[in-house]
Amino acid sequence: MNKYFIQTSKTSNKPYSSSMSYFQSDLVVEVNLNTYFPNIEITFDKLKRKHFAKPITTEYHFVKPTTKDEYTKCLHRNLELIRSLKWGEAEYFLISGIDRLELKLFTLDDKREFSIGIVISNDFEYGTVEIGKSTSFTRRRWYRNNGEAISEDQFRQILELVYNYVLDEVSYEINIGSLEAKAKVVLSGEMLEPTITSVQKREYLDQLEQKKKQLQARLIDNDTDTPQDRASLRGELAGIEYAIRVYELHFAD
Repeated sequence: MNKYFIQTSKTSNKPYSSSMSYFQSDLVVEVNLNTYFPNIEITFDKLKRKHFAKPITTEYHFVKPTTKDEYTKCLHRNLELIRSLKWGEAEYFLISGIDRLELKLFTLDDKREFSIGIVISNDFEYGTVEIGKSTSFTRRRWYRNNGEAISEDQFRQILELVYNYVLDEVSYEINIGSLEAKAKVVLSGEMLEPTITSVQKREYLDQLEQKKKQLQARLIDNDTDTPQDRASLRGELAGIEYAIRVYELHFAD
């Protein structure tokens, strides 16, 4: 059964509504075909409920099968287009939660206006990684009011982490925990100025330790997980342990 498709959304006839995708019952990767708006979205179901379905013509304006080679070329092309984007002065924001990180860049050059968005979400049910370029600035004020300012270096480091994550096409679920943990280390390292209190440091470590215990307990107590599930959990646990070690090494009182 074919797993690779080209589809065009019914909601728009604009070029950027066309995409190439890879479908499994518990994994979807969608890659934009418009090179001016490179965008990649990866979503997988950790609970293996097999409810992702391949695209069909009743849901899309146009659907046709494609090859793995064409899909891989499209994926790598989008990655390189995003990675090679040039911008001058810009604003960088973070919206963070325990299981979700959203980063946003807005350029400040009137002649070269665009934004870059990155999402890393890793909750109990789903893992999601998104990265892409847009020319929309409609929510910039919202990010200014609700986001936390981060540095260009932090943004670039996490962009590189996501780049390497997306390249490893066979390990998305296994590597999501490590990606999340390393991104949090990058963000915490830059944000931990001398004004940050030891209480705040302890709260962050407590969050990591709590998640570590949850993963360890599931590995010990849950006999229904498949070998693939257990491999994914061990990868996530390794990422959390890595984050704890780095955090304690560099930021201990």
